[in-house]
Amino acid sequence: MAKIIGGIGASHSPTIAFAKDTNKGSDAAWKPIFDDFSVLQNWVHDQKSKCVVPYFQ
Repeated sequence: MAKIIGGIGASHSPTIAFAKDTNKGSDAAWKPIFDDFSVLQNWVHDQKSKCVVPYFQ
């Protein structure tokens, strides 16, 4: 039986993809956002989940 361990949500912003593609992660305006996503990335990794189900609406 599967167990739901969490849910992650983020607002849609095309400029986030632009910032990532243009390596703006260390710019003052973008750093706090990318730092927050890094925390989430580490949490997901630490869970050692066998499956992640993306949901887009």
